[in-house]
Amino acid sequence: MFGLEKISALVFDAAVLVPLKIAHRIGGDSIWPPLEAVTAISSRAVGGVLRPVIGVERKEALPVATDLMDRVEGLLGIEGEWEVLDERSAVKKVRSCPFAGRLHGSSQFCTLLGGAMGRESVAGLYPGREVVFEVRRTLSQGEPFCEYFLRVA
Repeated sequence: MFGLEKISALVFDAAVLVPLKIAHRIGGDSIWPPLEAVTAISSRAVGGVLRPVIGVERKEALPVATDLMDRVEGLLGIEGEWEVLDERSAVKKVRSCPFAGRLHGSSQFCTLLGGAMGRESVAGLYPGREVVFEVRRTLSQGEPFCEYFLRVA
């Protein structure tokens, strides 16, 4: 029997990773800039759609944003912990990711697309607020963990 996390990971594999592997084999690293733009647009739209569902007006931005990321990543089997730096900033260290290094040595999936997903989904939740989301380290680049920085001003 498959749980929700396993099903989500299989869907992600089939719908995202397999087509990306094929596209990357054909086009190399030239595929990343247009995919980053599309990812940014769709991620901002997702944040905007979730805005009224989550009821962000009544809640502090940082806990909402980190919780949303944890929920999405948890469905995919990505495990990590946030360290809150102050009321607007946090750093997440991911030590386990079933997708790390699975795109034939291309680390740009995590840095470009993951960065666009994080930044723009939070920007969609909080339009008009400054959002900084940086993917600073990744398992796919041979680091011992992934590290994200998030600030919502």
